[in-house]
Amino acid sequence: MMAEKPIRIFVEAHTYDQIFEGVRTYISGVYRSLLKLYPKDVECYFAAKNVDVLMADFGQYPNAKFLSYSNNSKAYRFLYEIPKLTKQIQANYVHLQYVVPLFHSGKSIVTIHDLLFNDFPKEFPLSYKISRNLFFSLSAYRADILTTISKYSSSQLQYYYKLPDSKIHMIGNGIDEKWFETFNKPDAAKWVQNHFGFSNYILLTSRVEPRKNHVKLLQSYLELALWKQGIHLVLVGKKSIPVPEFEALWNAIPNEAAVFIHHLQQITQNELTQVYRGARFFVYPSKAEGFGLPPLEAVCSELPIICSNQTALSDFDFMGSYFFNPEVDSLTQKLQWLIHNEGQALEDVVRMKKLVIDSYSFNLVATKLMAILKQNLS
Repeated sequence: MMAEKPIRIFVEAHTYDQIFEGVRTYISGVYRSLLKLYPKDVECYFAAKNVDVLMADFGQYPNAKFLSYSNNSKAYRFLYEIPKLTKQIQANYVHLQYVVPLFHSGKSIVTIHDLLFNDFPKEFPLSYKISRNLFFSLSAYRADILTTISKYSSSQLQYYYKLPDSKIHMIGNGIDEKWFETFNKPDAAKWVQNHFGFSNYILLTSRVEPRKNHVKLLQSYLELALWKQGIHLVLVGKKSIPVPEFEALWNAIPNEAAVFIHHLQQITQNELTQVYRGARFFVYPSKAEGFGLPPLEAVCSELPIICSNQTALSDFDFMGSYFFNPEVDSLTQKLQWLIHNEGQALEDVVRMKKLVIDSYSFNLVATKLMAILKQNLS
């Protein structure tokens, strides 16, 4: 009897040609696990212009193949290159994020991570909301397999696009296994001090845009005058969408406080890992998330944490009393409480870390996805 052929999956990965963001983390985590768990059952063809970056991520897997786009044009990619390449490899499935092209070979898998622009319209330009609703809704209806990453996003898809629950596969999200590794916190703190020149710091990692709520944290830091206690504030992430209120507050920071406040807009993944592990506290005041990886990364870095309980972040119910509502509760009071209860928070975050490791593994996501692929292959 002839062995069954592996499932051929075309993975649209142009995000590897752009700045590092959550979608790339998702593709990397899901497909590294899928390739590892099912070496004889799947054959994945990753497509981007920068094939070297793809190979650095997936090159160690013999069932990973690489395809190169000829240019960076989105229209050309969707109208010509994806149809051509999926036909060329005789793809069983083509996996895309958010938008499916009009033509392609194989069945479509579309992952829509969130529809936050509908719940928070003031946080996004009108043109952004209109264009994405048009393309995302069409893709959701046309998808052979529609997946999403959180209960919150699943409910958004049902509400805004009137999709039945049966149409949506909530396969979840995961955290890279590097965050599960053991580490030495004093060594990480020393590395950060030597590399960046600060220690004893509160950390927030996130792109700067209105919904991320950086201004609330900066206000609380200044209100508590934490620089007088020698506590630094470190923000990591590029400016994505203008936040005039944040810029005005940043420009008005007193000189004596300014030397304790740091914004790292572009650092490497290794640097980011060390900055997490070397921190004293982590605060995540975001008002809107489709999932929210940074709090999980912070927990796995064993950081005392306070976290917003809004939108998809409410899924992290293990946070318990470390949750706060950034729209109602005083972040200043919660931050002060965290500092005064640091010992208890350190004990609790070790318990949280075990729950994160058990619940947010990409192996679980890949296993769910594989079951769906087999079920829909016929």
